[in-house]
Amino acid sequence: MKQARFLILPLAALAALWLSGCGTTTASAPPAVETAVVARGQLSNNVQVSGKLAPVQSADLFTLSAGRVATVNVDVGSTVRAGQVLLTLDSATQAAAVEQARAAVAQAQAAEQADQVAFDTARTNYLRGQALLAQGAIAQGGQYGFDNAYKLPYQQADVKLHQVDPAALQAAQAQLQSAQAAYNLTVLTAPFDGVITARNVDPGAMSAGPPAIPGETPLLVEVQLNPIYAAVNVGEDQVNGLQVGQQAQVRVSGVSDQSLTGTVSHVAAAANPDNKTYLVEVTLPNPDGTLKPGMFASVTFNEDNAGYLLVPNQAVVHQGSDTSVWVVGKDQTVQKRSIQTGATDGQKTVVDDGLAAGDVVVVSGQQGLTPGEKVAVQKSS
Repeated sequence: MKQARFLILPLAALAALWLSGCGTTTASAPPAVETAVVARGQLSNNVQVSGKLAPVQSADLFTLSAGRVATVNVDVGSTVRAGQVLLTLDSATQAAAVEQARAAVAQAQAAEQADQVAFDTARTNYLRGQALLAQGAIAQGGQYGFDNAYKLPYQQADVKLHQVDPAALQAAQAQLQSAQAAYNLTVLTAPFDGVITARNVDPGAMSAGPPAIPGETPLLVEVQLNPIYAAVNVGEDQVNGLQVGQQAQVRVSGVSDQSLTGTVSHVAAAANPDNKTYLVEVTLPNPDGTLKPGMFASVTFNEDNAGYLLVPNQAVVHQGSDTSVWVVGKDQTVQKRSIQTGATDGQKTVVDDGLAAGDVVVVSGQQGLTPGEKVAVQKSS
């Protein structure tokens, strides 16, 4: 009997241990992730693009009337001032009309002066006639009475001086203005301070006047070279980091190996529909005129945008049209949150909407996460 008991007890213990092992479940560990804290900072990103120099102002110049070219006062490379006479047409007819109109104005002014004397005389006689009428020395009516001899001449002189003469002078002056305007159409002047870059006419040639269709060859071309600007195109990932007034470095290899400092003067608000890029203009001083339109330029934008809300690029998840991050809560659970992003420097991305400073986001281990799941933070930066 004792031997049987010795054998049964070990078997029972083994069975109990086996049953105990079958009823135990081991809990799985939460997924391990690495995180970073959302904070405000700056993007330090040098964007380099290529483009061409272009004039701030450019004008294709035509005469405003047709005629034979009399003089051309400039050549290619001439520096001109606004209002300077560049070219004239044969204007003998127009000049004669101006002189005739000036003579008409002078005649009207002389007539007005003579009528002023006549009016003063008529008024003196009128006042004397009133006194004679009051004394009974003359009659009211009759050929030599007050009305015909004194009052009527005064009234006529008054109308001539104050109505007829002003109208005649005004008409003569209007005719002079018209003749002068016609004469001015024979003179081509510079619209702004600049340089003549093309001359396509010589004295004796015929000018057809304003262009009938776009693309006609101008008589002269004027451009403003100081300042000048570099026109470049940037992508959508760069345009938000640029703003009017910031400085840029411009290198024009055809002029010098040294970089010039320019200022961003224009940033396009919409993309070019053909190439989906944004036009940016950088204005440069060019007092000696060594920078020429059409020269190639390399522009470096020194971005220094402080105060932006930034997240590491590794935290940003792109899925279709949605951009999101995984945010870790105080209870170590994660939630997926959609965000709006801006510029990036390759390491950090600007967050325009969806996050706040101090939020903790997952930068590694996002794969397989589900909303509300607990995580184990292995590393935080």
